[in-house]
Amino acid sequence: MVDGGFKERFEEFKKTKWGVPTGLALTIVVCAAILITTWYMCFSYAIIAILAFAIPYYFGMVDLKKLAIFGLALFLILGVAFGIYMADYYKSLEGEEVWSPDNVLNNGTMASMGGDSFQYKVFLTGGNGSEEVVVIVESNWGAEIGFNETMDPWGAPDTSGQLYVKNITLTDNDLYFYGFGANLTGEEHTEGWIYTYRGTGPIRVPYTDFMMSWILSDILVVFLNIAVLFYILLGLVFWTKSSRRRYEKRQEEMDQLGLPKELPGESPIEEPSREKFVCSECGCEVPADAKECPQCGEPFVDEEEAESEEGRKCPKCGADLNEKDRKCWNCGTKLN
Repeated sequence: MVDGGFKERFEEFKKTKWGVPTGLALTIVVCAAILITTWYMCFSYAIIAILAFAIPYYFGMVDLKKLAIFGLALFLILGVAFGIYMADYYKSLEGEEVWSPDNVLNNGTMASMGGDSFQYKVFLTGGNGSEEVVVIVESNWGAEIGFNETMDPWGAPDTSGQLYVKNITLTDNDLYFYGFGANLTGEEHTEGWIYTYRGTGPIRVPYTDFMMSWILSDILVVFLNIAVLFYILLGLVFWTKSSRRRYEKRQEEMDQLGLPKELPGESPIEEPSREKFVCSECGCEVPADAKECPQCGEPFVDEEEAESEEGRKCPKCGADLNEKDRKCWNCGTKLN
C-alpha cells in the first residue's frame, strides 16, 4: 500500500508545474556526477547520453524539439563543470611522485625553490653515484620545448641506493611536465636506459587561463563524445514516432474506406484471398463483393444480372426492361 501510494503521488507530482524542472535539475546533477567520477571509462559517455534523454522524458518532457534545446544547455553545463574539475585535478598533481615500472627509479619529485628556480629529485635503487641520471622537462602550453639535464648525486650512497638532484631555472610562463631516466648499462648493470612515468609541474600559467583552457577543451570533449550519441538517440526516437504516426494515419484511412486493418508486417492490398477492383467513377479500390463504392456511393451491378437485364425487351416497342418490371416504362404495355 505504501509503495502504491508513493507511486501515485509521484505520478501526480510529475504532472504539476514542478515535474519537468525537477527532472531537468536531476538530469544535470546525475550526468555531472557520472562524468566527473567515471570520465576515464569510455562506456560512461554512452550512459550519460542515455540518461540525458531518459530522465527528462520520464518527467514529462516528451517534445523532442525541447529535448534537443535542453541537450545543448546540458552539454555546455557539463563541459564547464568538467573543465573546472580537470583544472583542479591537474593542479593537485603538481609535483607528484613518479617512478619507473620496475621501481628502480622512484621518489621522483619536483619542488619550487622560489622565483624561477625548481628542484627535481629522484632516487636510484642500487645506485652508487656513478650512473648517468637525467631529468626530462617538457612543456606543451606555449612554445613547446624539451630538454634533458644531467642530475648530480646528492651526498654519499647508502645501502639501498643513491639520491640524485638537479636545480633548473624556468622563466617562461608555461605548463611543464617532468620525468626521469637512468642509463644502467655498465659493468654492474645491463638493463640499459629506464624511465619513470611523467609527472606534472611546475604550472607557471595564471590559474584562470589554465582553467579556461580546460573548460574549452572539455566542452569539445563532451560534445564529441556525449552530445553526438544523444542526438543520434533523439533522431531514432523521432523516426520511430514518425513511423508510428504514419501507420496510425493509414489505419484511419483504411477504416474510412471500409478496408480491413493492416497488421504489422502485412498489407491487405497484397492479401490474395480477397479480390478487389477499382471504382470507375472515383478510382477508389473496393472489395469485389461490395454493392456500392464506399467513397462515392456508385452502385455496382453483377455481370450475370446485367446480362439478364440486357436480354429482356418490351414486346411492343422494344424498350430495354429490367427483370422485375411489370410494365413498360416507355409505352405502358403490361408485362407477364
